[in-house]
Amino acid sequence: MSLSNNFPNTSPTLMLDFINNDRLDPRITYTRNSPATYVGSSGTIKLVSNNTPRFEYDPVTLDSKGLLIEEDRINLFAYTRDIWNNNWAKRNVSNTVTHMNSITAPDGTLTGTLMYDGAAATGQYIRLDTDNVMANGIIYTSSAFVKKKNSSVVVNNIYTKDPTVANNVYAELNFDTGVVTLEVNGTVTDASAGATQHADGWWRFFVTANSGIGTGAGISTNIAPDGFTSGSGNNSMYLWGMQFEAGAFPTSYMPSVETFTSRSSSGTYYGSDRLIKTAAAGEARYQYNPQNLTAPSALLTEPSRTNLFLYSNSFGTAPWTLENATLSANNIQTDSPDGTTNSTVLIEAGTTGFHSLKQDITTTVDSTYVFSVYVKAKERGNIRMQLAAAGFGTTQYVNFNVTTGVVGNTSGSPKGHMLYVGNDWYRCHLTTPKATAAVATTATIYLADASNQASYTGDGVSGLFLWGSQIESASSGAQGGNVGYTVTSYIDTGAAQVTRSADTFTSVAQSRAQDVVAMTGNNFTSWYNKEQGTFVWSGDISQQTRSAGFRVFDTANSSLRGIGAQLDTRSSGPAYFVSRSTSGTTTITSPGFVTNNQIITMAGSYSNTSNVVAASFFGSTATDTAGYYAFGTENKLDIGGRNLISGTSISNYNGHQRKLVFYPVKVSNDQLSNLTKTLL
Repeated sequence: MSLSNNFPNTSPTLMLDFINNDRLDPRITYTRNSPATYVGSSGTIKLVSNNTPRFEYDPVTLDSKGLLIEEDRINLFAYTRDIWNNNWAKRNVSNTVTHMNSITAPDGTLTGTLMYDGAAATGQYIRLDTDNVMANGIIYTSSAFVKKKNSSVVVNNIYTKDPTVANNVYAELNFDTGVVTLEVNGTVTDASAGATQHADGWWRFFVTANSGIGTGAGISTNIAPDGFTSGSGNNSMYLWGMQFEAGAFPTSYMPSVETFTSRSSSGTYYGSDRLIKTAAAGEARYQYNPQNLTAPSALLTEPSRTNLFLYSNSFGTAPWTLENATLSANNIQTDSPDGTTNSTVLIEAGTTGFHSLKQDITTTVDSTYVFSVYVKAKERGNIRMQLAAAGFGTTQYVNFNVTTGVVGNTSGSPKGHMLYVGNDWYRCHLTTPKATAAVATTATIYLADASNQASYTGDGVSGLFLWGSQIESASSGAQGGNVGYTVTSYIDTGAAQVTRSADTFTSVAQSRAQDVVAMTGNNFTSWYNKEQGTFVWSGDISQQTRSAGFRVFDTANSSLRGIGAQLDTRSSGPAYFVSRSTSGTTTITSPGFVTNNQIITMAGSYSNTSNVVAASFFGSTATDTAGYYAFGTENKLDIGGRNLISGTSISNYNGHQRKLVFYPVKVSNDQLSNLTKTLL
């Protein structure tokens, strides 16, 4: 019966290993009537189609977590990645700067948004009001993926329905420590908050609250860098994947579904080879991330913008002018970002002073300007991009090191950012504050020395590659302007300025159906023994509730709830091995409490002949307990289902299944304990 009396020598008839296998046993019936996401083996979020099981991994350690099973949910937000869209409200938008498509998101796409706070503002945030979908007395969870740039904290906030009191829940995440603090104001109930670390410095940050009872405008949810107090204009974070769902905990991310409608002009995007492509008018742009070509493409949607530069890639043509510099055009020394050989080398003269290339534009009062150019190091690896003081009150410049990919020192109050696009090319861009006057001003690209000095003694031969310059403006009243002055896809110009039209598209909130995992018929009876047996199970649950890890039962008799594992992560809740028949219920309880996301291991045995059950948890001592397990009509195995064993209520399982093993014998109690110590 045993090997050294420690383990069964009877082979298991069922061995479901969800940790080491990424395919389901063919005897399992699996359904989920919707797409869904999960964290894949690389640590990034993956989207899979209907009825595809999700074998999830820890996003930081990359350890397998097992088969992910969740209840049905809906993300009540649309435009979950398109934060530039006017459906998102923004406070103090006159000061807030937001750069869309500026960083690799948790799913590997180039869809992360960079958000700065507003200078001297009384508070700044982005918000999506959810007035029309909130019900009274329901618990809701707001979540977003956030990443530090230079903010120390980020705030997630929910305001609830009652307009007569300041009902809100205020949660703050410290990026450096991962500590979340929660502040509850007014009469809010069911409040909680937390954060889960993801790959590459991202956190998933959530706050939960009860909507309350009232006739107010409904719940609104807000998120901001460094709180809602006065901003410095320099606090910044990255943001992606907003979600708002009914429920007391966050579930897997449900991206809204965007459908392209039209665009009346051509537009550019990064293709699957990371090169810049051009889509015709009316053609959708599915953009790849030039930093991660293994990630899926994403629909690129942008507001209308105009490139104010003339001859944006013909730097030797007026109105471009040179100072102590020369040009070498159409270089065959390197491929350009579009795959051609049409880049230009800006070469310093052998003199002391500035070595630059410049063009004048005319500013508009209250407009913000985004100045960008593609740059690649040659003998020189530093540039300074500058807008003159005319129109802005003071000179606005940013230094960029295109050898190291580091944004350097600044003057004035601009924002600088760099995006690596492959083949040693960077797209460098500068965002100005709002213009204070309608005047002519000068946009200049300076060569700089290793100390970031733009005035130095040149050697007459050193320089760097340039390609594709652009300067675009957005006013707070323009489409997309109130989201924040972002650099957009490259617009090529000649003798006249060129406008790229806005992408029109629809966005629909996404739902996720329940995962249903079961065995029935011969697939069940082929391994099950109704007279005696031993189950060994391991998994976790992610919510504070009771749920069944698995159960074997009779589908024709609702009072025969079956036998299996039941878990309770509510306050001071244990794990159970439960058997229930028409005669009653036998429950064996774990010696300690279990918590959310804790890996739980248990083994339970039964004998219909001797009418006893036994169980061990985490290697605890097992003893026989008289039981009520006296039926033999079981015909189905549910894995992580909706029904409890000990009662008639519905309680969905949300968590990961690691392993489920069945031995067709009742093993000894010592063996039962050993199985929970070593097998799982």
